[in-house]
Amino acid sequence: MHAWSSIKHFLLELALLGEKMKKDETFQFVRWINLILGIWNIYQFTFSGNVFVLSVGVLNIGVWTLTRKN
Repeated sequence: MHAWSSIKHFLLELALLGEKMKKDETFQFVRWINLILGIWNIYQFTFSGNVFVLSVGVLNIGVWTLTRKN
């Protein structure tokens, strides 16, 4: 029973840390760089046809989307 409360407490602290990070200016700046790199990778995919470059670009844009402020 004690293990479940420890896990619950850990997940709650992790969620609070995520909310604090979303308010941080440095974190927001890194998010915008991530978006720019994602767009650049997709642009590079049009020339190279490398699926790895496309997947990295899609992941970059996905992270940018999922970490935005609500």
